[in-house]
Amino acid sequence: MGNDHDCTRPRRRDRRGRIRYGGLIAMMLMSFLLVTAEFLPNGMLIEIADDLSVTPGQAGQMVTVTALVGLVVAPTVGLIFPRLDRRALLVWMALAAAASNLLVSVAPNLVLVLLARFLLGRR
Repeated sequence: MGNDHDCTRPRRRDRRGRIRYGGLIAMMLMSFLLVTAEFLPNGMLIEIADDLSVTPGQAGQMVTVTALVGLVVAPTVGLIFPRLDRRALLVWMALAAAASNLLVSVAPNLVLVLLARFLLGRR
């Protein structure tokens, strides 16, 4: 009974100072991919408009749709899902962004592009 520590609890290793590089690299790649997917169309609006047979102004709506949906979703997702694991949320948002980009790449008209960009804005 001269023991000051409880033998029933397992010891924890001190992990201070260690960085989890896998998670850091995943976050860096996700940030790069999502920002690229959001801002890349800005420089290609004329080419996209020609491909979809619409005006550059109409093609520009795909940037606006993504921004407006993101404006509403970003501040509220934490309120809607307060107990959701953030890692799971990141995975689901990455999958939604991948599905959105895949749909944009094969969309034959502006309506489908706008719907896909709406999905991207929800990420």
